[in-house]
Amino acid sequence: MRLIHLVRSLEGGGKEVAVKCLIDEISRLRPDWEQIPVTTFPAPAHLGFYTFSPNVIRKIRSFSVQATKEHPLVFNAHGYGEFHADVVAFFRRIYPLQFKSVLTTHGMAGFQKALGIASKRFGSFYSPTESFKRLLHLWYDYTLGAFSVRSYDLVIATSDEECFLLSRHLGLEPSRSVVLPPPVPQIFFQEYASENNTIEVGGEPIMLYAGRIDKDKGLRHLLEVLPRLKGSYPRIKLVLVGPDFGYKKTLLQMISKTPEIQQSVILVNHISREEMVTYYHTADCLVLPSLSEGFSLSVAEAFASGLPVICSDVGAAPEIMAESKAGILVAPGDGEQLLRALDLVLSDSHLRKELGAKGRVYAKDNLTAESVAQRYVRLYEGLVNHR
Repeated sequence: MRLIHLVRSLEGGGKEVAVKCLIDEISRLRPDWEQIPVTTFPAPAHLGFYTFSPNVIRKIRSFSVQATKEHPLVFNAHGYGEFHADVVAFFRRIYPLQFKSVLTTHGMAGFQKALGIASKRFGSFYSPTESFKRLLHLWYDYTLGAFSVRSYDLVIATSDEECFLLSRHLGLEPSRSVVLPPPVPQIFFQEYASENNTIEVGGEPIMLYAGRIDKDKGLRHLLEVLPRLKGSYPRIKLVLVGPDFGYKKTLLQMISKTPEIQQSVILVNHISREEMVTYYHTADCLVLPSLSEGFSLSVAEAFASGLPVICSDVGAAPEIMAESKAGILVAPGDGEQLLRALDLVLSDSHLRKELGAKGRVYAKDNLTAESVAQRYVRLYEGLVNHR
């Protein structure tokens, strides 16, 4: 079998880490398969969230015409709303018998955010300009996005909620969607030796955030509750790990205007995977106050590392928290709920240990690279054998 993975890039975090981990594990499980990653970044043209890459069109067409019954071809496009995913959908309509197609959404946070803005769920948090841009996203979702997802043989979503969105809003037949989590690299499951800790945060307790420094992540609400937490935990530290997506300057301005937290916040940019493991094991909890989210890889990594999680009740979080019992959910944008949840977890070491243990069990049962890749392999084989 020839398996073509289309993804914006294999460098970076989140989706990129998951795709690379999946490719590596499938190579181990099925060394007889030919896997070819095709990336679209850097691309010559951009339009907001959309990236155009004519070279990808040529590659997809070339692979499509080469497919035969003896050498079956599967395209797995990674990322709902990506240019390469829409191109695969287009060629699937042109060559309906030439290849099989799989779309892995890796979350639909943009669609969920646009729906939230349209329903005024976020109040005045987003400016009129930001709101207008997101409402344009809805135009894409209900036109090209809907056409795209309905063109695929199978769509892999990150949660039941996503399957509902795909079916109810975009018209995908429920029988053509399935829920699979992203794989977590093995390094996060390894036993951790405290003597390997080379990170000195200099505080106690330690709250960790891992992800993009982005307005959508709700970090403003986290900074707003930090002064009140310092009343109970004078040496508390908040460590924010992740690349800047245009919001770091705003965060720094907020910190500079709040003198009591200036020594309590640590911002860390790009770090190695080994260093990330150390941060998970150094922290007392992971906090993710996102306003919109798919399946957070940082939550999955925290589970694998045995770290309790406090996160917003969005995306896949309600489902995985209900199954794992490994953390606490809060309403997005609700500072009071966030404050109570953080105080509850930070004040009780037994609760932290209990939540962390449950998360690790859940991750070992559901999120290892081997178990996720095996399910992908079965799906690919099922598509190719069902002609």
